[in-house]
Amino acid sequence: PMPSEYVADWIEVRECDTNQDTAKIIYRQYAAIAKDGTRGIGHDTFYVLRLPPLSAANLFCAEMDTIYCGGDREGVGPYIVLPPADALASDCDTIFLLNEDLSAVDISPKCGFSIKVDSLPFSGTTCNRLTQVEVQIYQDCYGAEDVHGSCAVGSSDAVFSGGMGEPIFAICSFWLIELDTAPPVVACILDGYAEVDTTGGIPTATVDAGPTCTSSNMILPPVVAADSCSDVIQVKAIVDTLGSFIYDYDPIAGVYRNSLHVPLPFRDEPYVIIIEALDACTNVGRDTCAVVVRDITSPTVVNHPSLNIDLSDKQGFLRASQIDNGTTDNCELGFVLARRTDWLSSWPDFCDSLRLTVTPADDSIWCHKIVDPGMAISDLEVFYRSMMDSIQMSTLACSDLLLDAWQYDLCRYATVVCKGSLSQDEFDVAYAAEFGVTNVAELGQIGGGWGVEVPFSCVDACDSVPIELLAMDSWCNYSTGWAKVLVKDDNPPSVAQALEDYLEVSCAALNLDTIYTLGGNQVTLNDIVQAAEAGEAEALAALDSTFGTYVKAWTSPTGMLVDLDGVPIPEELTFIDVGLCRSDQVTRRVRYYDRDLGMMVEQDSLVDRYFREDKTLMLQQGILDAECANISCTQSVTSDLDDCGLGVITRTFTIWKSCPGIDTSDALVLTQEILLKNTCALKKEQFILPQDTILYTCLPEREIGDLNHINGAADPDSIGAPVYIFEDGCRNIGIARVDESVTNSADDACFFIYRTWYFADWCASDSIGDWWTDESLVSDSFTQVIVFRDSIDPVCTVLMPDTIRLSVCGQIINPMVAFADDCALRQFHYSFDTIGDAPIKTGSPFLMPTPTDTVTLEVFMLTNGRYTLDILVTDHCGNESVCKDTVVIECDVSRQAASQMDMAAHEKDVNSEKGVDDDHSISRLGRPVGDPPSNALLDGSGYMLHQNRPNPFEYNSVVGFSIPQSEEVNISMYDVQGRLLRNYQGTYGKGYHELEINRNELDVTGILYYRMTTKAFTATRKMIISP
Repeated sequence: PMPSEYVADWIEVRECDTNQDTAKIIYRQYAAIAKDGTRGIGHDTFYVLRLPPLSAANLFCAEMDTIYCGGDREGVGPYIVLPPADALASDCDTIFLLNEDLSAVDISPKCGFSIKVDSLPFSGTTCNRLTQVEVQIYQDCYGAEDVHGSCAVGSSDAVFSGGMGEPIFAICSFWLIELDTAPPVVACILDGYAEVDTTGGIPTATVDAGPTCTSSNMILPPVVAADSCSDVIQVKAIVDTLGSFIYDYDPIAGVYRNSLHVPLPFRDEPYVIIIEALDACTNVGRDTCAVVVRDITSPTVVNHPSLNIDLSDKQGFLRASQIDNGTTDNCELGFVLARRTDWLSSWPDFCDSLRLTVTPADDSIWCHKIVDPGMAISDLEVFYRSMMDSIQMSTLACSDLLLDAWQYDLCRYATVVCKGSLSQDEFDVAYAAEFGVTNVAELGQIGGGWGVEVPFSCVDACDSVPIELLAMDSWCNYSTGWAKVLVKDDNPPSVAQALEDYLEVSCAALNLDTIYTLGGNQVTLNDIVQAAEAGEAEALAALDSTFGTYVKAWTSPTGMLVDLDGVPIPEELTFIDVGLCRSDQVTRRVRYYDRDLGMMVEQDSLVDRYFREDKTLMLQQGILDAECANISCTQSVTSDLDDCGLGVITRTFTIWKSCPGIDTSDALVLTQEILLKNTCALKKEQFILPQDTILYTCLPEREIGDLNHINGAADPDSIGAPVYIFEDGCRNIGIARVDESVTNSADDACFFIYRTWYFADWCASDSIGDWWTDESLVSDSFTQVIVFRDSIDPVCTVLMPDTIRLSVCGQIINPMVAFADDCALRQFHYSFDTIGDAPIKTGSPFLMPTPTDTVTLEVFMLTNGRYTLDILVTDHCGNESVCKDTVVIECDVSRQAASQMDMAAHEKDVNSEKGVDDDHSISRLGRPVGDPPSNALLDGSGYMLHQNRPNPFEYNSVVGFSIPQSEEVNISMYDVQGRLLRNYQGTYGKGYHELEINRNELDVTGILYYRMTTKAFTATRKMIISP
C-alpha cells in the first residue's frame, strides 16, 4: 500500500424535506503518488442524517434525578436514545441535552433542533439541595420515523405536541436533588523539605535526625484542604506512634499549619502521616504522606593517631576496631573500615591480571580481575577479595555503595594509571555510561581498599605506614581519619635450623681447590679465607656458598621453607672436599739390589699407593625463622692455623633485628668451626724414593765429626734424595738420613751403605735434635742400599838395597815398603826368609785406610846370605797384589859401614805383582838423594812429613813437616775406621813447620792416622793417644 493524503471536501446540503432524512452529503478526495511518479486520486462519501422526530420512545425524561456535589454530573436530565448509525454496531447512541451546569447543550441550528432550560432552586442545606428544572425542546425539521427496537427508552415523563410533519414541542420537567457526599480534597505540602521522594507511591519527605538522632525541631508539613460543596471545618494529622495533631488555617498562605515541634526519633522505617479534612457534611477527605528521619550528619571519627604492630609472620593484619578509638555517630554506625593510603601502589601489583571492557563508544576500560569473584591470584589479592566479599554479604545499608567504590577505584587505577588509555575525566564519563553509574564523583571520593583489616608485610618493617579509617552510618554519611602505624618486628631472631657448626675438612682442599674466583681471578679456598678475614664482601659470599650461611626463611602454607618471594630454600648444600687422602695396594715393577745375587734385580711387588679423591659432604644450611626481612646478619672470619695451614677457621655470625632504635643486645652470636686437618699420615709412598745404587768408586767419605752421613760419590745430590710429591701446603716435611757402612767380602762389592731415610711431619710434632732416634717422631722410614765397587788392585814398592853390610851379624835392618791404592789400603802380609829355608820373620799388619802408606820393617838375627822379602797387600775392597825383593847380607865388614844402608848407590825398582789376574800398572815411589831422617816420609821433591813427637802422647804432640815452596797444606786426622776427625788447613811458606795436636780437639784415644796433603804430595803416619 502507498500512503495517501487528504485533498479536499465537497459538501452537498439538503433542504428540510419530510420525504427524506439526509441533511447533507460530504464528498472527500484523497491523492497518492506511485514509485514511478504517477499520481492517483481516490474518493470517499459521507451521509449526514437528520434526527428522527422526538417521541416518548426516544426522549428519556424522569420526574426526579439525583446528583452528588463534587461528583460526576454527566448524564443529568433528559436525553435522546437513537439506534447506531452503523448497522453492524450493537450499542445505542445517546445524546444528552444538558451540560453538567444544567445549561442546554450546543446543537447546530441546521439540525432543526433548539433547547431552552429553566431552573428554580428550593430551600435546603448545603448537604442536600432541591432544584426544579424545566427543559423545553423545539424540533422543526426532522427525519424519517425511526424503528427503535432495543434502543427505546421504555417510558418518558415528557409532554409532546405537534408532529406529523409539523414542528414538535416537548417539555420535560423534573426535580433535581444534589447531595454532598464528596470529602474535602486534602494534600500534604512537602515543597519545603530538602528531599522528597514520590517514587514509592507515598510522597516522602526527609528530615535531619539532628545531633541527638531525633528530629526534635521537626514541624509537620503544611496541608492544603478544599471542598467545593461545603466548608472544611477541621484538618488534623495522625502521626504514626505519636497521635493526632490539629491544624489551623493560615488565610494568608491559604494552607493549614501545625506549628508544634514534633520529636521524631530516628528509625529505619518512615513515619506515615495521615491527613484528615472534615467538611460540614461530615465528609472526611484523607491524604497520606511520610517523613523519613534521615541521618545527614557524618560520623565523628576518632582514631589512634599512631599505632604499633608487631609482625609475627611474613604478613600481619591490624583490625579496624584496633585503629578505632571511639568513633561515634549521632544515630547508628554502619561500617567502620580501614585501609592503607598506598593500597593501590604498594602491593600486590594491581597493574597485572587485568581484564578489558570495550564500551559502545570504543573506550577501553581496564579492571583488575579481583573485581570478579574467584579471580584473585596472590595471597594478598585473596585477602582484598575477601574484604570485598564481606562487604557484599553484609546486611548493613550502604554496602552496595562501598562495593561500587571498590570496583570504581580498581578500574580507575588500571585504566588511568596502569594502561594510561584514558584521562581521569574521560574515564569517569566512560565508566558512568558503561555501568550506569550516576555518582561517579562520590565513588571516587570514597575509593576502594576498605576492609575490616589492614594488611602489613615485611616490606613495611621499621616504617610508619599511613592508614585511613572510614566510618559510615546507615544513611551512607561517612567521615575519614588518618593515622600512622609503625610496623615493628621486636621478636628476637629465631633459628629454625642451625648451620653446620663443626666441619672437618682436609687441609689439602684449602690449597688445591681452585674453583673459586676473587676479583675476577681464579683463586684457592685459602685465598678466599684470607680475604674473608680482611672483611672482603666477595670472599665472605664465597664462604657462604661453600660452607653455608644463615638465610632468612618463611614457612609457606604447605609447610615448606621459602624466601621472601616464595621460592623454596634448600635445607642442605653440597661441599666437595677435593683433598681426601686414600690408599690402596697396587702391583708395580720394583728394582732393588739383591745382595745374595750381587746385582740389581727387578720384580713385580705389591706396594702401597696413596692418592687423593673427592668426598661429597652434605652440609646443613642455617635457616632463620624470619617473620620479616629486616634481620641483619654479619659475618667475621678468624683463623688459628699453624705454619702448615692446620687448625681451625672460625666463622662468627651476629644476627639481630635491624630496625633503627631497636636494642640489639639480644643479638644471636653463632659460630661455625672448620677444622683443617691432614686426612692421612705421612708415608714414604708419598715420596719419589731414591733407588738402590751401585757406585764404582772408592771407600765412603764422611765429613769431620759427622758419624751419620756418607757423602762424596754417595752424596744425595748425586745419587738422589726423597722428593715429596703429595705436596698440598699442609705439611712441614722433615727428612733425615743415617748412613751405615758395612764392608763386604762375599762378592765384588767393597762397601754396602745402608742409607735409612727418616720422614717426619713437623706439623704433627715439634722438631728436636736427633729426632730420627725417637720412634714417636718418625712418621715413616725407608732404607736405600748403596753399593761401592773397586776393581783396581793396590800396588807396593820395596825400598831396600841389594846388599846390606852389617858390622855385626844379627844387627837390625829396616827395609821400607811403600803402598798405594786408588781407594784405600787395608792390610799386607810379609815374609822375610832365606831362599829355600823357613821364613825368618813374617807379619800381617794393617795399613792406614788411605790411598798411600809407607811401612818400615824391623828384621834382625840375620847372618851372611841372600834373603827374600815377599809382600802381599790388600785394599779395603779385597783387591790384592804382591811384590818381592832380594837382599844380600854381609857381616863383619869395617865398623864405618855399620848400620848403613847404601840405598842411594843401589836403588832399584821392585814392582808389585797382581794378587789376582789383572793388568793394572803399578806406580813406584822414588827415594830422594840423601838420607832422610828416620822419622820422615818424603818423596824426593822436598816434601817431608815427620813422625809426631812425643808418640805415644797423653795431652799434646807436635807434627813436623817440610815443603819446598809456599802453598796450602792440609793435615787430616782419621780413626782406624777411616772417619775424619779433624782437618787442619793453612798456607805455609817454604821450609820446616810444626803443628801442635791437642787430644781435646779429637775426643778419641788409641791409634789414629794423620795425613799430609798438598797439590803435589800426600803422606800418612800413625800416632797413638794414651788413654
